[in-house]
Amino acid sequence: MLYEYILNSDLDPNEVYNLHQKVMDHYTAGGDAIVESGGNKRPIWRSMPSENGCMLLVRSLAKPLSETPSILSRELQHTLNDEVRFNVRLSLSERKPVFDDNNVQIKTTEKIVHRDNVHQWLSELLFKHGLELENCSLISECKIPMKKKKYYIIAADFVFNAKIVDLEKFEYAYKYGIGRQKAFGFGLLLGGK
Repeated sequence: MLYEYILNSDLDPNEVYNLHQKVMDHYTAGGDAIVESGGNKRPIWRSMPSENGCMLLVRSLAKPLSETPSILSRELQHTLNDEVRFNVRLSLSERKPVFDDNNVQIKTTEKIVHRDNVHQWLSELLFKHGLELENCSLISECKIPMKKKKYYIIAADFVFNAKIVDLEKFEYAYKYGIGRQKAFGFGLLLGGK
């Protein structure tokens, strides 16, 4: 069972660190413990501008501990080979392994995806999550500051059409999101059939 609900905030939609705190405070009713349900460690969410700040769409496998006026609960109803259309905000970064002279991995580094490689990167990312990319459009791109504005996330909004080629991987991606920085409002698949 999936639960989806909306939270409103007077914060700017790009204040992702503070919005993350708001989502987690609501989800845990202000507690420090993270609700565990079916392996879900935390909800995924996406911020969107509204009249008085922003609206947060939150998706989780467990009901939030705080009272929420309207919660939609539903089961996934996709099947193998379904054609789907989604909107997603992604952090344009990927982890790359670094090897020593003996071909032993010594660390990983985070790399920004170059604009010329975005389509290929998105295709590979979606394939890891059970989707075969048919076409996509890059809607917008921006820098989003993190806490104390010392660190930025390069973000991009995409609309894409894809075919489900691995149902189990796709369902996991729909529940938990795709890509990096999911705790900060990235990777939530919006849309459907």
